[in-house]
Amino acid sequence: MNEANKKNHFSRVELKQRLQQLEAEIQAKEAYADIPLSSIRKNNWKVCFLALLPVLLATGYFLYTRAYNKKLFSQYYEPYPNVIGYTLQNTVEGPTSRTEALQLYEQGHYADALKYFEQASQIGKEHTDLLFYAGIASIEVNQLDKAEAYMQEVVKHPNSSFVSQAEWYLALIHLRKSEPKQAKEHLRLLTQSTDIFKEKASSLLNKL
Repeated sequence: MNEANKKNHFSRVELKQRLQQLEAEIQAKEAYADIPLSSIRKNNWKVCFLALLPVLLATGYFLYTRAYNKKLFSQYYEPYPNVIGYTLQNTVEGPTSRTEALQLYEQGHYADALKYFEQASQIGKEHTDLLFYAGIASIEVNQLDKAEAYMQEVVKHPNSSFVSQAEWYLALIHLRKSEPKQAKEHLRLLTQSTDIFKEKASSLLNKL
């Protein structure tokens, strides 16, 4: 076979291979075209649904637990009564803002009371009574991070008469923030104590 015939031979082989490839592509397209569009859409929907299913389940669980924690918070939360205001009002000790803050607190004007509590608490961190009520006022105005910081400061002073109360409200704050793990830690501490919050803590802990 001379050189010219070799070239023609290879050209025919290549052409035949290319034609076979084109024929296969056309057949594949025709086969796909025969599939009903509704079937394609249906299968695509199934694939998308299966891909999104874990996300949907996780989102549903998150929303359910968030709603459940919020419901528990509503059942157990109530602002702590003013147990120090009346003694302060009859004394001249401390800044006027303390008395004003507690009066506003009693009246339910928590945002205004919080401003006075913050001013009064600047005297020193040892004023755990003011820090505690500042924490309650912060919960009432939905400033949960600030409320947590105030309560954490209270529990740092073991001699304070508001330590147990602060532990209880810390548990509720974490519950409101959908942080049940942290809430359980504070509740367990209270269940091991002998104060008035032991029974409440046990009841709430059993529901988490």
